[in-house]
Amino acid sequence: MDKNAVNKKKRRLENKAESSEDEGVMDPNPPKTSLAGKSEVKTVKNSDGDEMIPIGKMRYVTVREFKGKRMVDIREFYEDKSGGGLKPGKKGICLSAEQFNELKSLLPELEKRLKPQRMKTETLLFVRSHFVELRCELSYFESIL
Repeated sequence: MDKNAVNKKKRRLENKAESSEDEGVMDPNPPKTSLAGKSEVKTVKNSDGDEMIPIGKMRYVTVREFKGKRMVDIREFYEDKSGGGLKPGKKGICLSAEQFNELKSLLPELEKRLKPQRMKTETLLFVRSHFVELRCELSYFESIL
């Protein structure tokens, strides 16, 4: 064993000994973690007081009530030049709770279809004679897993 390997092994043993000594001591300031393990979502309030979650350039998701029903609104906004602030644009979709749940159930299939694909080519038939060469190939896209 060379000298570096011996030193590394010695440091590991020292670190293990230090960590076992500290096991009975509680840290007075433990690191704070969120409930779901996710970082806090940044939101923007619109003129109606609804919280909007940004999902892209000038695109937001909002949960709001419309005619007594809670809806998930995914919409593109634009900057109003006269009054300032964000105004809803034409592009968007408003999903009922049932539609949103259906979309959530389809997410694994959608994620699978979004994976990059690569072209695969297989030679099905190859015949060579003195005068003719015949090749039959099949090309198709294959999902990269």
